[in-house]
Amino acid sequence: MLKDYIDIYYFSGTGNTLVITQEVAKVLCEHGKTVSLLPIETSDPTKINIEHSIGFAFPVAIFATYPFVWEFFEKLPQGRGTVAFMLDTLAGFSGGIVSPLKKLLCKKHYIPLGAKEFIMPSNYGKIAPNEKNEAKKERALKKAKQYAESLLAGKTNWRYIPILPALIHQLSKLKIAWRKMGGQITIDQTRCTKCGLCAKLCPVKNITIEEGAFPKKGDRCYSCMRCVAFCPANAILFRGKQNRYRAVKCEAFLEQ
Repeated sequence: MLKDYIDIYYFSGTGNTLVITQEVAKVLCEHGKTVSLLPIETSDPTKINIEHSIGFAFPVAIFATYPFVWEFFEKLPQGRGTVAFMLDTLAGFSGGIVSPLKKLLCKKHYIPLGAKEFIMPSNYGKIAPNEKNEAKKERALKKAKQYAESLLAGKTNWRYIPILPALIHQLSKLKIAWRKMGGQITIDQTRCTKCGLCAKLCPVKNITIEEGAFPKKGDRCYSCMRCVAFCPANAILFRGKQNRYRAVKCEAFLEQ
């Protein structure tokens, strides 16, 4: 069962995971729990409080999740019976994260309480009309509330499939796949105003900018789409297109 204090470690690119996490936290708080939301990119996994219940929230990417998110999980301390749950957001299919994460947590002596996946709008393909995106988000928020209530009641499950997810997970860790993904994000200097917001928002500090110069993109881009979604000049492109879906305002990440 969940303890009175719950820490949810989350990563969110364009805000999908954040809004779902906030809805889960809201319901837990309404039932007397004290919930802290902690960004994965600025948290030390070795210093989590294993006396609390722990939640993990993140987007699916390449059928699993981003390397720096998975590295966070790998560096977690031994749980000694710490209750853990997870949620992820995705456009369609994962396959390579739910079972591998459960296996890792069990190995570290956590108790997996529940896992839930939420379909949310995507920034990778063609951007759907705003009303369709909002409808999809509302359906996911409703399921988030139900998931939180199920966690409180101890009526969740965390499935484990031993073979196929492990294979998908290993394929998702290939560096060539991430280089290909990151290489599809480009900066249009004819539009760029050199405001530096992209550098401030990048979760892995892959974008740098010097005073008066255009931003430079390094070789560690994981295509989380945060810079694409929030560039005020529409100067950062994915596959040469101005994909512009976002679930929150950029201040949600600047204030982390």
